[in-house]
Amino acid sequence: MYNIPSVSGIGPQDLDRVLTALGEQLKAAGAKTHLVVIGGSGLLAIGVVQRPTQDPEGFSSRSLTRAYGEALRVDFASRHDQVHLKLYALATRDEPRDETDLRALSPSPDELHAAARWTRTRDAPGPFDDALAAALARFGVEDEGR
Repeated sequence: MYNIPSVSGIGPQDLDRVLTALGEQLKAAGAKTHLVVIGGSGLLAIGVVQRPTQDPEGFSSRSLTRAYGEALRVDFASRHDQVHLKLYALATRDEPRDETDLRALSPSPDELHAAARWTRTRDAPGPFDDALAAALARFGVEDEGR
């Protein structure tokens, strides 16, 4: 077992170093692996935010793949998927970090409408619809699904 530090509290360069070291360890052990990173860690890795942190359809075809040496490949959620996932998170748990992350992605109204349509397929109507409408309103976007 390798001692890999927690992602929380590290920056993008640190994450690259950690993943490169993991790739070197995997190569030395004669192993190969492929990881997928989403959420706050994915935002950190693609440089959208500086702090760490249900896939939309087509996720794997849009993911960003990076190699860390010969033995480790990591897929990160695309900006498109991050917008969808962050809007869903904002509507379901309403934590300040979700709004901050979504703002860092600078989604257009069209992107937010697409994310809202996807988000509605993930939860039951009712109070969730109100929370989603409120989340969209924070970005000056009218909820088309109402």
